[in-house]
Amino acid sequence: MYEKERANSSSNSIKEIPPTIQRDIILNRSETFWEKIKDIDSEIENCPEELGEKINNFFNQLIIYLKKRIKNEDISEPRALNFIISKISSITDEEQKQIDEIINACLRSTLLYKRMVGHKSTGVRLPLYVPNRMMLPIHGLDSHGQYSHFPIPAKAFLDAAISNKEIPFFADENEEINNQLELLL
Repeated sequence: MYEKERANSSSNSIKEIPPTIQRDIILNRSETFWEKIKDIDSEIENCPEELGEKINNFFNQLIIYLKKRIKNEDISEPRALNFIISKISSITDEEQKQIDEIINACLRSTLLYKRMVGHKSTGVRLPLYVPNRMMLPIHGLDSHGQYSHFPIPAKAFLDAAISNKEIPFFADENEEINNQLELLL
């Protein structure tokens, strides 16, 4: 940003960088980041083309999901960007290996970052995945987000990566049984 403002300015002293330059640089970097995702198999050592396609599919579906969250007025923390992979117990060992392969490749390429968090009800430590914030501005998403996370069921993660299927938005899911108690007054 500094270099661009210096090139545009006639003064030797740069006191501020205009918002337009900041926006242009951030959007350019975000676009460059998406180019990296499209060719991720050439960016990561020992990454087959098929794995690169799965990573590309997943991130495209993740962006669609994040946009759905932003537009939904009925959920709390719609700007949450971080996710956990839930319902791991409902998948096979082979499916778990596929998830691990995709996640590990994303971690190696800095598309995702991982940290451990405690589950609210059980206290069990779970991996929380944080997407690289540079991928968000080009899609109009807030790169700061909110300090929250949402679950992506393991099957939905695989469907998004392998078959390029949309990650189901919880408001659209009919398969969940509502265990909420009703207060009758």
